[in-house]
Amino acid sequence: MAKFFLEISRQPIYQRIIENFTQALSSLGHGVVLGWPENCDPLDYLIKIHQQNVDYCLITNPISRLNQYSPELGHFLFELLEMPLVFIHHDSIFATVPTPEAIGAKLTALMATRAWSTHFCLESWNIADLESLGIPAFPVRHASEFFADLPETGPAYPCSFVGHVMAGISNHYDYFRFSHWLKADCWNRLVDFGYSLEPSALRFARHHLPDSDNLPLLISLKHSYISQLHLYSIFLRGEVIKRIEGTEVAIIGGPPPSGPEDPDWDFLTADHVRYYPPTPDYQQAQAIYRHSCINLNITSLQFDTAVINRVIDIGACGGFVLTDWKPDLASLTSVAQEISYRSIEELNSKIAYYQAHPRQRQEVAAQLAADIRRSCSYPQVTATILEHLEAS
Repeated sequence: MAKFFLEISRQPIYQRIIENFTQALSSLGHGVVLGWPENCDPLDYLIKIHQQNVDYCLITNPISRLNQYSPELGHFLFELLEMPLVFIHHDSIFATVPTPEAIGAKLTALMATRAWSTHFCLESWNIADLESLGIPAFPVRHASEFFADLPETGPAYPCSFVGHVMAGISNHYDYFRFSHWLKADCWNRLVDFGYSLEPSALRFARHHLPDSDNLPLLISLKHSYISQLHLYSIFLRGEVIKRIEGTEVAIIGGPPPSGPEDPDWDFLTADHVRYYPPTPDYQQAQAIYRHSCINLNITSLQFDTAVINRVIDIGACGGFVLTDWKPDLASLTSVAQEISYRSIEELNSKIAYYQAHPRQRQEVAAQLAADIRRSCSYPQVTATILEHLEAS
């Protein structure tokens, strides 16, 4: 059996993932060592990790200390770990790295460690980018621990969205020189939720590097474009929700923790929209998912094919979800067509239908729950990761 190192996080979403991978690895008979880097000199931190004599370092958090560049040491910390590295990317691989220069530096570090690292990605074209540079990469699904049977108390909301939503696209981020490119992609995605963003990002990169055969540079610029586009996600959600008809929509979540100094940074105001405070814990989130008539998902602007964690969590606890269509849905559940929409018009039609047909809604939710529980528990996802590691 192997021994894994994981770094603790202060961010609840990442700590939830770490705790669940810890439990899953332990349940499969593996050892786990948890580390906490706060107020620790980077070299001392690396020494402490090596003293644990672990077999793998499992990096699940894009903002972890191990994922950061150390000016004192002149490297990303993960570069200096003398052990196999396992990266699990729950976002696009450079979602938290904004500039081409910063992405290029990290990509160089990932290439330097490719002989002893393995990456697992949600998004298919992220895998293709890594493999094009000789970096081993495999697909992975989101996992959920939301499998508790909750009491039937009836829908808490007729239609709900758990997350951050702002008013609309408007003039946000006009200080980007290429904001017109980004906004065009936002509107294209709003018209057709199957619209792929990666080809546009690649066109942008090639437009600015027309004669370059430098593949890492091209990939860095492409991912920088996606990182900037991802910033529009909360505004795209506002554009979608303000076009929903015939039902009240509850938005459970306020503004993001921090935002730009933007005079248009504001809540969505519409007669059918009600804002509620963010959920204080994941138990309450489960209750909302389970007891809302319609749970809405609007995938952020960093994914073309991947099914994100909100859909997995809603399905795991027996809730009903309508989500923008993604190709990976078909391999995840037999009710992919029933729970997906490709346009605003289809979304409104399905909301009206499922609100008026509770038996059909419950049957679809039950099938989705069965499909999610079959393949998206943490022990199942962890076992798949271990199979790849053992085969490499």
